[in-house]
Amino acid sequence: MLRSTNTPASAFSDVPKLRPSEFDQIRTFAKSRFGLDLRQGKEELVSARLARGMRQGQFRSFTEYLHHVESDSTGQALTALINALTTNHTSFYREPHHFEFLDREVLPQFRPGSDLRIWSAACSTGEEPYSIACAVAQAWNGSCRGLRILATDISTKVLDVARAAVYPEISLAPAPKSWLKFFTRVQRPEPVLRARPDIASVVEFKQINLIEPIAFQDRFHVIFCRNVMIYFDKPTQERLVQRLAERLYPGGYLFVGHSESLAGVSHPLSYIRPAVYRSSAGKGRSA
Repeated sequence: MLRSTNTPASAFSDVPKLRPSEFDQIRTFAKSRFGLDLRQGKEELVSARLARGMRQGQFRSFTEYLHHVESDSTGQALTALINALTTNHTSFYREPHHFEFLDREVLPQFRPGSDLRIWSAACSTGEEPYSIACAVAQAWNGSCRGLRILATDISTKVLDVARAAVYPEISLAPAPKSWLKFFTRVQRPEPVLRARPDIASVVEFKQINLIEPIAFQDRFHVIFCRNVMIYFDKPTQERLVQRLAERLYPGGYLFVGHSESLAGVSHPLSYIRPAVYRSSAGKGRSA
């Protein structure tokens, strides 16, 4: 979520210096509002990321800027800060072992056209939910009728990209070549790929802050929540996993990132294999 940037120094040379006390304020705010655990040593990076908002609002200090974010009743300033501080990296067919497990162990439990609900809980720019849709369609003889995917992220910026469902051709390179049939080539002016309407229509995008209580009551057969918990501390991870577990049907699966582990996190799920957990509240699936 927070990575290095090559922003030139001149791009934020007119921004007031970020004082240690202000960095602490931003750290506390980011952790309490959206779970981002900013570590010491990220001061310059945070200053660079917030420089645009500082200039646009002509704020005289980061304290003044943060006060504006906290007092903005529209939520637009908070959204802008979240978009600035979070970096979303993803790709099609990321962590292939998950899709292999999905194809081999999970999808055979569902007849083509049957009700299948999946949540992509940190969907970024959409490659993950569209990868899921392609995997299901491939297994279901080219159709994903009956599949419903909820795709959520905290960043409105990446959700706008995801909804467009348009990607450079090279982005499909890691995926099985057979998935290309689920996309249409578009010239604009460089050739790009757009997810077919039947693929795109099964995905619903929503902005959700994962550290807040989940407002909806939907339940899912599979939840992908990958490569986001590494930015949370253990108590935040524990609360999130508990909430996700509550949204799984009996026997439902939770996929986490390959670099993530629930070791040391109290949860009600059963370990299946690295980065794959299952609801222990029963074995079969529930429709």
